[in-house]
Parts: sequence; structure tokens; C-alpha cells
Amino acid sequence: MPYRHGTRPIDVELLSGGEKKVASVAFLLALNLVKGSPFFVLDELDKAFHKDTCVKVGSALQELGKEMQIVAVCNDKHMRRFATKQIIVKLEDD
Repeated sequence: MPYRHGTRPIDVELLSGGEKKVASVAFLLALNLVKGSPFFVLDELDKAFHKDTCVKVGSALQELGKEMQIVAVCNDKHMRRFATKQIIVKLEDD
């Protein structure tokens, strides 16, 4: 069970969408530390995140990116600023 702000364990159903996403990303990255992979892809990583969470997760991924390759598909400018390289894809209006 996840912990919220260093308190007692709580049911996952009580977490917000962003908190569930942070917990799942943390779990996946923890698994990767145990049984490592040189390459990691995260799609729509920032979908349920607020600005502060994007900054924290982006900073953590930047540190992990020193040890492995991470591809993160995201829309938030606060998350993108931590990227070492960016590929921007835009849909054009008709």
C-alpha cells in the first residue's frame, strides 16, 4: 500500500489520479533498479500531474537518465525542460 506524505498506509482507491500515477511510475522505476534495463519508455507521463509534480518527476528522471536511456512522451513544458534532447511533433490544423 502506498503512503501519503509519510503517514500510515492508505487504500490506493483513495489516491488522486496524479498520486496514483506517481506511485505507479515509482514502482516501475524501482523494479528497474532491481532488474535493470538500459532503455525505458513512458507514454503521456505528465497527463495527471500538476506543475510541481512535473518538476519533481522531471528532475528524478533527469538523474536516472544518467544511468539509462529514458523516452518520455509528455506535453507539459515544465516536464520537457528536464529533457536532454527533444523531438517535437505537432498536428497541423486543416
